[in-house]
Amino acid sequence: MNTPQVSTAQAGEPVTCDAAILYCDLRGIADFWPLASEIEVILFINRYFTDIREIIDAHHGVINQFFDDTVLAIFGLEQGGCPVVQAMQAGLAIIAHSAGLDVTNAAPSAISIGIDFSTVQVGTLLGTDAVSYQYLIIGDSADNAKSLQALSRHLGHHIILSTEAYKRLPDDLGRQFISLGMHELSDGKAPATLYGKG
Repeated sequence: MNTPQVSTAQAGEPVTCDAAILYCDLRGIADFWPLASEIEVILFINRYFTDIREIIDAHHGVINQFFDDTVLAIFGLEQGGCPVVQAMQAGLAIIAHSAGLDVTNAAPSAISIGIDFSTVQVGTLLGTDAVSYQYLIIGDSADNAKSLQALSRHLGHHIILSTEAYKRLPDDLGRQFISLGMHELSDGKAPATLYGKG
C-alpha cells in the first residue's frame, strides 16, 4: 500500500497515497442554535471539535476541514495500519462520544458518517502562520464521503462505507456491516453497493 509520510512533504508538493476519507456530521444540533447564546454556541463547538480532533489523532488521522458541525478527516498519511480500519474505529469512537453530549434544550444529537477509500493526491498548503500545514485532497473521495454521510440519514445507519472501503476491512470487521444494496452517490455516477453499521 502506498502510504508515504505526507507530513514530511514541503508545501506545494502533492504526493499520492491510499487513503480513507471520513466525513462526519452532528445531526440535530441545529435545534440548539436558536435557543443558545453566542457564548454557549462557541463554547460547545470549541469543546466538540477539540474532542473530535483528539479522537481523530488517536486513530492516526488528520483533520482536513471543520465546517459548521461537520468534520472531514483523512487516514493513511502515516505509515502502518489499515486506513479504513483506523477511520472506522475513529467513527465508532465519535459516535460513542456524541452519546454523552450535554446540549441544553436541544433534541438528542446523532452522528452520521461516510467513509470512502481510494488512491488520492494530497497536497500540503502552508498555513497563514507560516509554520502549520493544511492538506488539499485531490480526487473524488472527499465528495464521495460527503455523499455517503448524507445517505446515512435516509438509510438509517450511523456509518456508511463505499464498496472500496468495505473491501479493505478484515473479515471480522466486515461482518459487522450489512449490505444496503445499490445506490448512486451523485448524478452521473453508476450505482454502487453500500454497507452500513449502527
